[in-house]
Amino acid sequence: MSERKRQAASFILGILFGGALVGAGTHFYFSRCMTLACHHQPPQKQPFLLELRGRLNLTADQEKKIGEIIESKRKKIEAMRGDIRPEMKKLREESRDKIRKVLTAEQQPIFEQIVAERMKRWEDKAGPEKK
Repeated sequence: MSERKRQAASFILGILFGGALVGAGTHFYFSRCMTLACHHQPPQKQPFLLELRGRLNLTADQEKKIGEIIESKRKKIEAMRGDIRPEMKKLREESRDKIRKVLTAEQQPIFEQIVAERMKRWEDKAGPEKK
């Protein structure tokens, strides 16, 4: 292969690799935003409120009142999630215990590793407030 062809191939591979990195970074950023940050922003940053403000031409007073309503709803939903978490944890443990009984002795350590990996991913995704 000539030097010129090698340079062209390197350039094309560099462009492809760069695009993959940008795409992966963008996906990571937006997936984190949609799963974490957007649900914990102050009311004036909530997407629904922003849409209402833009489409309904809300007054400052309306925006404040609607923002308070949305924030109140968010807090209630978070409280509901907190109330159900212990039940969900118990259900997960019961299911894992049943799965352990089905597995062979060789499969069980691998299963424990899988469970640990999944828990780590969940904790990393959920952030410190959910641990």
